[in-house]
Amino acid sequence: MTYDELLKARRIHQEKVSVEEVEHAIRRAERDLKSARVMMAEDRDWGFAIAYDAVLQASRAFMFAQGFRTASNESDKKR
Repeated sequence: MTYDELLKARRIHQEKVSVEEVEHAIRRAERDLKSARVMMAEDRDWGFAIAYDAVLQASRAFMFAQGFRTASNESDKKR
């Protein structure tokens, strides 16, 4: 889906997101990648799950940097 389609479906909204929030999401993605690498030696399934979360965090950082945020009901689905 495009940003326009997501906006129309009210799955995201435009919002000025602070640089600090973008950086925080990037740090979380980096932390998760580091954890995933360690976990892969012990349990590949959990390692992939953590890596998947890193991708979600990196995607959030990208969306934030573009001036978008997921709607609260969409964020609830993630957790």
